[in-house]
Amino acid sequence: VFNIIMSALHDSKVKMIGVYGTGGVGKTTIVEKIGKQVKNVLFDENEVAVVSQDANVSNIQGQLAVRLGLKLIEKTEVGKANELWNRLNNGKKNLIILDDIWQELNLKTIGVPITDGNKGSKIVITSRIRGVLEKMEVDRYIPKQEL
Repeated sequence: VFNIIMSALHDSKVKMIGVYGTGGVGKTTIVEKIGKQVKNVLFDENEVAVVSQDANVSNIQGQLAVRLGLKLIEKTEVGKANELWNRLNNGKKNLIILDDIWQELNLKTIGVPITDGNKGSKIVITSRIRGVLEKMEVDRYIPKQEL
């Protein structure tokens, strides 16, 4: 699984990678390991946000901002999304890891510019539910099973 994800990160056609499998099989562990390995090699920055069942947009924005060292000034979700969008769309290659997604997320609502041709940036999503990844139209689906 590690090698498949690494291969997808090197593929310029792949923008979003979905890793799925039942709880406790090591999805989070493997994507965190990959995040550490590719930082300053394939990507300038990597940010991780744990989404979980409530999928609170403000919470996700806050986690990403902390990882970016960005102090969000705006109070509304839309304002925060614009701040994150501007910060992430700065020409740097970003790896954004959204962990433990239970329902479809609109990345633009959060402020993630991956869908707008931000060259070289990618998203890795982990979920227990492949259908969530399908709704989010990830480019590569990677099943993670117990060893």
